Amino acid sequence: MKKYKVYLFDFDGTLFDTSKGLNYVFKEAFKVAGVKVEDKDIPYLSRVPLKESFDTLGGDYNKADEFVKRIEEALDEEPAIKTTLKFPEIDEFLSYIKNNNVLCGIVTSNNVNHVFKILDFFHLDHDYFKT
Repeated sequence: MKKYKVYLFDFDGTLFDTSKGLNYVFKEAFKVAGVKVEDKDIPYLSRVPLKESFDTLGGDYNKADEFVKRIEEALDEEPAIKTTLKFPEIDEFLSYIKNNNVLCGIVTSNNVNHVFKILDFFHLDHDYFKT
């Protein structure tokens, strides 16, 4: 493995597989907007800005604020957290970081509290990621 001084990781899909949790999140949020979402829609919805997903599925704009609020709430609810998976290689890499005093950070559109909740769920020290 090539060694670097700094490692930056995307959160979703790189450190953690959050795809099953996103099924729950999007279904819950779109319910508020009056739209039924199917599992097959989730990969697309998770890769585009919320406004685009809302426009594509024809959400009720009068409920747009409730939709966003519901996404934020659902991300931290048990069904979303407990269906998140840690990629198996992460433990070995985190051991490498700790033993070699390597700087590591997370780049994500998630809020910090959500990232910490996932780290806590897997009993991972927040100090692994300095930024």
